[in-house]
Amino acid sequence: MLFSSVAGVIGTAGQGNYAAANAFLDQLAVERRAQGLPAHSVAWGLWGEASGMTGQLAAADRARLARLGIAPLASADALALFDAALAGGDPAVVAARFDPAALRTAAVDGHLPAVLAGLVRGRSRRVVGDGGGGFAERLRGLGVEERRRVVAGEVRRQVAGVLGRSDVDAVPVERAFSELGFDSLMGVELRNRLSAVVGRRLPASLVFDRPTVRDLAEYLIAELAGGR
Repeated sequence: MLFSSVAGVIGTAGQGNYAAANAFLDQLAVERRAQGLPAHSVAWGLWGEASGMTGQLAAADRARLARLGIAPLASADALALFDAALAGGDPAVVAARFDPAALRTAAVDGHLPAVLAGLVRGRSRRVVGDGGGGFAERLRGLGVEERRRVVAGEVRRQVAGVLGRSDVDAVPVERAFSELGFDSLMGVELRNRLSAVVGRRLPASLVFDRPTVRDLAEYLIAELAGGR
């Protein structure tokens, strides 16, 4: 019996090593079963009850998981899923609780992991992976100041999403991200969100090199202009 993590199935920002290690456990169970050997791997989601691992999660970490649609599992439900995994025939299963509303929001914003797409009904309003054509098209023909306003507004919207804030206008344009409470994982999440918006891979050090909304907006404007 192997205990892995849902991180190995959906991927989590800044945890590539952790995700890979857990994906290995799942594949080990598959390989053993193919050889006629006993094996079960359970990719756990977040347990609601504090433990040696989850007890160290900060509010920002829990908010990040919530935005992915991962909700805390009650211990009784988790134990029931453990029994179901043992009784089932699949060598590797996911035992997690997902929040449908958060999944729909992630789908609309274009940030839903592809492996979870089947859990959401309907179609997302934003098409991700179009080479940034949609966003670049919005900027085409705008004057310099209007272009800055639009790009800064999009950056503020994504920053608010990472911070879990609903009031985009409350996100300052001149204040450093570190002063807003950003950590390294939040920086990765913002980079990933903006990469999806502009349709190109942005550098991992983006938030550290461009530490304010204004700096980041100017960088994106230059990047999009250079890609024409």
